[in-house]
Amino acid sequence: MLARKEEISLQLNQIIDSLLLAFAFWFSWWLRFNASGWIDIPEIETFDQFLWIMAIVVPFWLLQSSSTGMSKMRICDLIERQRS
Repeated sequence: MLARKEEISLQLNQIIDSLLLAFAFWFSWWLRFNASGWIDIPEIETFDQFLWIMAIVVPFWLLQSSSTGMSKMRICDLIERQRS
């Protein structure tokens, strides 16, 4: 039962991680897209032109984080690593 809870927790963490990555990508595009009105920089294309990049980056990010064990780390493990 505990293994099943950890598996669900891991999957939930991966979903949240990919959503946060997608949000960060969109937010950085939004800042850059709207910055052309604030400062003198060239305009960029609409977000539709950048969606293909997210289709590549998000799966590779999940693959990299699971292959390095990053997705299995807990906060308390990270704190202990920093102390030692």
